[in-house]
This record gives sequence, structure tokens and C-alpha cells, in this order.
Amino acid sequence: MSITDLEIKEAIKSRKADPTATGILELRDDDPKGLALRITPKGKASWSFGYRMNGKATRVGLGEYPHVSLKLARNKADEAKTKVKQGVNPVADKRAKKEAAERAEKEKQFNVFGLLVDNFIAYKRTEQKKPKPGQPPRLLSESYIADIQYLLNSLKWNDYPVKSITTDVVYQALHKMKQKPKDAKPNWKPPYGQIKHLQIYLKMLFKFAKQHKVIDVNPMIDFEMPVYTGTRDNFLTDAEVVAFWHGSYKISPVFGSCLRTLLLTCCRKSEIADLRWNEIHDDHLLIPGSRTKSGVDYRIPLSPLAKAELAAIPKIKDCPFVFTINGRTPITGFDHPKAKLVALMNERLGDAARPWMIHDTRRTVTTFCAKSGIPPEIRMRLLNHSPASDDVAAIHYDKHNYFAEKQAALQLWADHITALLKPKLLPTPAVEAAA
Repeated sequence: MSITDLEIKEAIKSRKADPTATGILELRDDDPKGLALRITPKGKASWSFGYRMNGKATRVGLGEYPHVSLKLARNKADEAKTKVKQGVNPVADKRAKKEAAERAEKEKQFNVFGLLVDNFIAYKRTEQKKPKPGQPPRLLSESYIADIQYLLNSLKWNDYPVKSITTDVVYQALHKMKQKPKDAKPNWKPPYGQIKHLQIYLKMLFKFAKQHKVIDVNPMIDFEMPVYTGTRDNFLTDAEVVAFWHGSYKISPVFGSCLRTLLLTCCRKSEIADLRWNEIHDDHLLIPGSRTKSGVDYRIPLSPLAKAELAAIPKIKDCPFVFTINGRTPITGFDHPKAKLVALMNERLGDAARPWMIHDTRRTVTTFCAKSGIPPEIRMRLLNHSPASDDVAAIHYDKHNYFAEKQAALQLWADHITALLKPKLLPTPAVEAAA
């Protein structure tokens, strides 16, 4: 028996008007056999075609009425019936076509490396990091995401087709990073830290691409990590601290002040380079969790020497950043001012200064604190490191903020710098202001 459009409309109208209606009302059509219109108690109607495949009864959806008319539904049912006769499962065929369409759309969005990175970064901004015991879930820090974006973009593969990036392509790019450039400085070293992190980020990126069915094989699977032969045990000696301090006044004033503040606060580079004026308080800095590696707000005591350093920085109207050149964005690109500072330190020390990284300022302060008898738990909090996952007492029971202890440690360090500068050298402006 065949149904008509009039019967369909009456049935839908009747269902909507009946407040006691329950279940699904099914109108069967024999042209072809197996076609049916299923109507809910609220009058929502959709077409389906029932069939048997390998002895099992099933149905495939054909669309909603009236978007799919009676005539179109019959045509779709005929197509499904033909597929069944050919041994093709209409449900599986529909699913395969849907997946193919989704894959084509994603390939369109992710087909080149630059677009893939953009989508990956957008995803990472919404991803929650697995919480540590006793802590709530939190988003990844912006500084961490910025590092991922910077290193991935440093490959300069923006227009490179994602499917063309093989294990060999990745290996050649990372191997090139270890080769000494022709214009490299005499003390150049391969950036093993960057290479290591870039491999981690590439693995994450291509795992993301595979999950979104952009690629079939992750080129980073079983990728052999290059041996890390660099050292991370450098810290500035007292003589190097003096050379660092005085040399910082002969480079760009903004970068020089930023580097001195890093040395005085034991903070990470991004925490100080991106410092906002509203994060500076009377006796401390308050870095929000969105800008710290630990993801929690970090309160850093300020010694008089550090306060004097920050007070000497000119404030640019309507600019939230403390360390800025253009008045719109925080400073970036430390390579040139740092290279100039290294040359000044070598000049002062007779080329005796050892290679160092900006991160070594943290190691310098921590080493001094250890030498001065500052307990490990205070040094750990001075670095804003989270307790070990198995340190139950520190995580669940010790709720002391250690601000006074950190303040005493940084004051001891500031006094040490002042003592180093005063005996043989003229006081610097910040030391004079803090005296």
C-alpha cells in the first residue's frame, strides 16, 4: 500500500494535536517495500528504509520530512534497495561517505603545515592539563603554548603539504639545526634544548593530525631522539655577575633592565619579559597562573634593589607592559642584546666568561642560596617548582606560603650583589637608589 502527501500531513498534524501521544507512529510505503516514515509524538518525521543483510534486519535513515519529500524518499529507497541486491550495506556505505566528506573537509582545513599548526594551537588553548594531586584542572599556560607555536613555526614549513612530511624530512630539518651556521659566533653551540622540545611538539602535532584523520601514518612514530650532549649546569660566578651587571648598562636600556630584574628575582624569562604594570605591588610581583609554568599564581618578593630597578623604568602611556620598545607589545628577541652583553663580559674578563643562557640566572641565584644554607624547600618555592607527586606532606598538609622565607633569601642575594659591586667598582644607579 502506498501513502500520500495528504496522509503524511494529516498524521503529523494529528500527532502534534494529541497531548497523550506516545511512542513512534510508523507509516509504511510499499513503493518500494521497506520504506517508512517514522513520526514522533511531537510531530517530527523522518524517512528510513528497512532491509535484511546477512540475515540481520536493519534500517538506514534517508532524511527528515518535508526536507526530503515523498518522491525523493522513494528514489533514495530504490537506491538503497539496489545496493542491498549488490551486496552493499547501505548503512556502512552511508557511514563511509560521511567519513570521506569529513576527511575531505579536514584535509581542506589542515592540508598545509601552517594551517595544521594554527588549528593545533587553537586546540591546545582549550585543553586542560592533567591536575596534580590536590590541585584542580587547569588550562595550559600561555607561555608554554607560545613556545610550542614559536618552535613549530621556526621550521618555516607554512606552505608545506602535511602529507609530504615524512620521517626523513623531519630528520633532515632537525639535523640542520645542529650544523654550525657560517656566520655563527665563536662560542656557538647546537640548540639541543630546542631540538629536544621541537621533537616533542612535532609528536604532539602529528598525533593531533592523525586523530583528525588528516594523515594515516604519524612520521614521528619510533623517531630516534638525537643524543642531548649539551650541558645545563652553568651558573654565573661572582666575577661574571659583576661583568653581567655592568655590561647590562651598556646594551639596550630596556633589555638591560629586564636582565637585571631576572637576576634579582630568580624568575623565568617570559615571566619578566611579559611583566605588566598591574602585576607590580609594593613589596612583590604577582604573576597570574596563566603566565607561569606551574599554572598557579606566583608571588615574588622584591628586595629594595629590585624595587629600585623597576621604579627606574619609564612608563609609557596606555601601555600595560613594563618592558617594551614600541609601547604596544612586550620585548622579544633577546639574541642580539645578549650577544652584545656576552662580548662586554668577555672584554671585562679577558675572554674568560663561560658560555651561558639567560635561564642560568635562575641557576645562579639557586646555587648562591644553597651555598648560603637556604633550605631546599625554600629554594624549590623560590623557583616556583611544584612538589614531587609523592611528597604527600607538601601537597596536602603544608599550606604555608613561604613568602617571608623567599623574601629573606632574595634580600640575601641582593645584599651579595651590592657587596660585589661596591668594593672596587662605582655603584650602579639601581644600587645607589636602593642604598
